[in-house]
Amino acid sequence: MKWLFWSLSLVAVLGFGAHPILAATIEDITFDSGQLALAGRLVVPDGAGPFPAIVFTHGSGDAGRDNSRYQLEAEYFSQHGIASFLYDKRGSGDSAGDWRQANFEQLADDALAAISFLKTRAEIDPQQIGLRGSSQSGWILPIAADRSSDVAHIILISPAGVTPYEQVVYDVRTDLEDAGFVGGDIDDGLALLRSALNYARTGDGWDLHAAALKAAEHQPWFSIASGPPVADHWLWSWMRPVMDFDVLPILRRISTPVLVILGDADRECPSQTAGHLHEQVLGQRDDGFHLVRYFRGADHGIRVAANRVGDEEPPLAEGYLETLRDWTLGIRDRRSNGQ
Repeated sequence: MKWLFWSLSLVAVLGFGAHPILAATIEDITFDSGQLALAGRLVVPDGAGPFPAIVFTHGSGDAGRDNSRYQLEAEYFSQHGIASFLYDKRGSGDSAGDWRQANFEQLADDALAAISFLKTRAEIDPQQIGLRGSSQSGWILPIAADRSSDVAHIILISPAGVTPYEQVVYDVRTDLEDAGFVGGDIDDGLALLRSALNYARTGDGWDLHAAALKAAEHQPWFSIASGPPVADHWLWSWMRPVMDFDVLPILRRISTPVLVILGDADRECPSQTAGHLHEQVLGQRDDGFHLVRYFRGADHGIRVAANRVGDEEPPLAEGYLETLRDWTLGIRDRRSNGQ
């Protein structure tokens, strides 16, 4: 099953592999988040600073500084006078810890620890450090902004807007549809999914869910909707505290500038619902600047399948990188002007 907020789906969306960063000074470092030592990479543009900076945070699963998508964006930022900080998610790469045992608050604290480190660097403007994250980070970065005024702004790429429970149901429904299932097959698959989620929520009733798994094991949709087959899988305990997490009250009370980027062809998060919810909630704030931007034909990774050439990965949506650049430099200018 490809459940976005725990699976490795973002590894495929964002990509691993080397992408050399040009016209910049690159330094691999370690920094502390509580008792954990995390590994990171600072990318500083050529020229005179101090520079605004973006901290790259993570979607679900393993993620690290060698992610090719992160490096592509960091190179683009460096060409436009923006520093980047890429770090290995706890339990990934050279970072200590285990993201499978971390809740949203702890992952938010890792992002804040990265900001604290950057504030010690003379090349970085300490008032201009923002957080950028995809997917699962849509739940995490608002927590970070709520906890610290050090967060200059947040960039949410393909956030769900809804609870993890609702996102999983959407994700599996679209997987079933994309596999060609209709009607009763979808209903039955989602019934099995909800049985799994109810067990994850409470930790009770495994025997009942195991019976549902047994009854459905020969159905053609089983592999899409079933989930882990054992009661003590790490996923269940990880999901329990986040299952019904609602990020909207946090977004409503923070004054941090927020950029929301969505693809209208996203099949993993309900992007139309997410856009409406973010626009509604952020628009209710007494202060705080925000922008919600859709990219036509873009998927969860803000890539456009219709523009694919041969077997290459679909290209990023036209204007995506420019939007990140203009937002970041615009926030710097607003702050410089006292806005």
